Amino acid sequence: MAILKRTIRRKRKDEKASFLGLTIPKEMADYLSLFSLAKGITKSSVIKALLQNWIHKMKEDFVEGDLVKIIGFRSFNSWKNPSVPRNFRTAGCSTNPVTKRINFNTFKSSLKIELDYKGLSDYSDGIIKLIEDEKRKDEGNSIT
Repeated sequence: MAILKRTIRRKRKDEKASFLGLTIPKEMADYLSLFSLAKGITKSSVIKALLQNWIHKMKEDFVEGDLVKIIGFRSFNSWKNPSVPRNFRTAGCSTNPVTKRINFNTFKSSLKIELDYKGLSDYSDGIIKLIEDEKRKDEGNSIT
């Protein structure tokens, strides 16, 4: 069960780099190839430079703590308000199914596994703590 987004299972070790596969329009890919060949640089170096600039700009608006909070709130809402399974919607069913919420501890375990697969194990404890706090707030128990 993917909580945040579908995942592809892969083993992550102590990597210094990650492979990102992406699909771009052919016109972009052709120009990127043409540019990199003409300049004698790799396509990866062009993409890395663009991403470094983008990350620098994004960090001005979104510090890591903010992103962790956003993921935590999204995760909690995903548990609290389970969505209709994709296969139910695509099967052409017109009735609204009753979606049952999974056990909270099961949910936390699944989320931790998903975060680990995405290489975000450094943030998983903070995200789990945040959804636990949200659950307590939701139940009406104030945190001291």
